[in-house]
Amino acid sequence: MSSSTPLYRLEQPASRASAFLSLAVLSPAACSILIPIGLVAAHASDVAASAGAHPIETLQVAAGLLCWILLFVLPLAKRTLRAGVSRSLTIADGRVIETTQTLFRARATTKSLSEFSGIAHRIRTTVGSVTHELALIERHGAHRVVFQIGPRLDRADIEAASKALGLPELREADVSVLPKVSEPMRVPAPRPAVAAA
Repeated sequence: MSSSTPLYRLEQPASRASAFLSLAVLSPAACSILIPIGLVAAHASDVAASAGAHPIETLQVAAGLLCWILLFVLPLAKRTLRAGVSRSLTIADGRVIETTQTLFRARATTKSLSEFSGIAHRIRTTVGSVTHELALIERHGAHRVVFQIGPRLDRADIEAASKALGLPELREADVSVLPKVSEPMRVPAPRPAVAAA
């Protein structure tokens, strides 16, 4: 197995039109969201001067701005940072190399194939389509890395992937992000009432 012939390679390019459309829609939203913050900043000297005289009102303004930021600014910033995401995955030489590129940053991670406990088949459905995915599952089910996507994956495809990677197939029901309870909780048996003497 050489690096020139990877076992699996998956390219998920970003749609430039989708990225620019997202930014075009998000820009006016960002401007409208920043208006209350701008108004408070414009009157910051007045707010600072009256903070001592009106502490309750100052706390209300601060709480309102904090809620505004948590409800609107942070989700908008996250959506903007994820606009135009493209993903590349290569499995070769016992390594899993994943590269993610957005409009603003790039990130690459490399993991050993031995860090994964198996592969799992998952079916995703949307209103208009059905997509089959094969994913590498990290030990303890903490993270999954999709390495094969298609409109249909046969049993032979799953078995071939399992054999090529040297990893067992895990049932989707066994793969969970939540930790599994090792043994059921035991409820103590009720004690018999002691008769009064």
